[in-house]
Amino acid sequence: MYQSNFCQLLALKRHTCEATREGDWFIHRCPECDYELWDNWQTGELKVFNAKAGIKHSGFYAPPEIEQGKEDSN
Repeated sequence: MYQSNFCQLLALKRHTCEATREGDWFIHRCPECDYELWDNWQTGELKVFNAKAGIKHSGFYAPPEIEQGKEDSN
């Protein structure tokens, strides 16, 4: 049976990455596998390590000050 590319995209596994900042780099690491995305905010350089076919990774970086503010407001 033929499955369109769109349907294949919907069937992708999804992992949510956790991000930290180290110098000029935002580093997104997946807690479910060994995927990493390094994003240099100064130069725009991107490095991807251990990409997995069939897994969509997402996430964002929030500075610790913002996360602390969320906790204090509760």
